[in-house]
Amino acid sequence: LNDLTVTDTLYLVHSGVKRLPKRLNVLGGLNITATKIKELPPCLRVAGHMGLAFTNIERLPENLKVGGYLNIFGTPIEELPKGLEVGGDFLFSSSKIKELPENLKVGGNIRSDNLKFKTLPKGLEVGGRLDLGQTGISTLPDCLVVFGELALPENNVVLPLGLHDDLKITCRGVSTTARRWRERIATEMAEDNFFI
Repeated sequence: LNDLTVTDTLYLVHSGVKRLPKRLNVLGGLNITATKIKELPPCLRVAGHMGLAFTNIERLPENLKVGGYLNIFGTPIEELPKGLEVGGDFLFSSSKIKELPENLKVGGNIRSDNLKFKTLPKGLEVGGRLDLGQTGISTLPDCLVVFGELALPENNVVLPLGLHDDLKITCRGVSTTARRWRERIATEMAEDNFFI
């Protein structure tokens, strides 16, 4: 079978399936969690969610667009493809990802527990919450876009000017807005320079 269109969700969790068709178009969700599938087809379209947790898949196809959430928890994936777009939440905690690709677009939340990377890419756009609380990220790119909430690991992170003033910022359980965060950082910097 080389070409398959599924008009609903393709649910193969814990099944014995080892291979997917070369061209796969799923009009609902695709869930292959805990299967023996090792490779995704290069021509893959998923209109709904995509669950790949606990598989041996090592890479995602270039320009992959997933309409709902994408879950790659516990996979050996180390690098994400260019052109990746996720319509819902992007779940990749406990993964081996070393960095996020430039121009990554995520319509929902990004949670990043136990991640190895220290910087965010240019052109990152997040529609929900961007949780950096368990990372060592200390600088943010100028063109970062977050529509929901930004959770930071430290209280000395300088925010890019592109973030809107009313964006909710949380750090160590304390919430504020981007405007107040910038004002506090500016005041601290002015006080530090006063004593130089």
